[in-house]
Amino acid sequence: EQVDFVPRPWRRCEEETRNGIMDAMVGPSDNPRRRVYSVPPRKADGTQDPERAMYHDHVDIYLRVDSGASWDGKTLVNPRKLVVAQRGYYIVDMLQAMGQKVIDTPKSAEEGLRLLAAGSADVAVLMGRDAENLLKADPRYKGRVVLAKEPFASFDFHLMVNRKSYDKEPKRFEAMWNAIAKVRATADYQRLEQSLVRQHQHE
Repeated sequence: EQVDFVPRPWRRCEEETRNGIMDAMVGPSDNPRRRVYSVPPRKADGTQDPERAMYHDHVDIYLRVDSGASWDGKTLVNPRKLVVAQRGYYIVDMLQAMGQKVIDTPKSAEEGLRLLAAGSADVAVLMGRDAENLLKADPRYKGRVVLAKEPFASFDFHLMVNRKSYDKEPKRFEAMWNAIAKVRATADYQRLEQSLVRQHQHE
């Protein structure tokens, strides 16, 4: 199998997969909005298959110090109801369903942290490790922003395939998903994954 990987801003990834310009997108979570135009690896009952996911990770929540905002893993206390989140991600839909007003202008975790520290909102929900590493390394955020102890959400992230592309070559994409599961199950891969987790824990 040969794959051409083309980096894109996240919203464009979704749009080009939706329109069939790209066959698939790397690393989105499964949700009803994306199921309209794409498919993840699935079990027999149609639910997403975590065994064939690319990886599992959590989304972190950041709080502006002395803002009165808090998160205990279940309840978000946010007096102004303003939350910073990155554009195009499913967490925007989740936050809006919770009654929050989302500022989704940031294209990066760094931009999201800057808005939070500047007081545009008292809460930020940001994907990936970039924001956490920035929080530790950048003195601009010290005493102004803290990482909540509990993650906002956890997801399996997949290679999600455009529906028409899948229907045209289902065996091809099933084989790719099976290969992902096979590689993730190897001892070499698991050692690599654990070394990265330990490295992150000690950063």
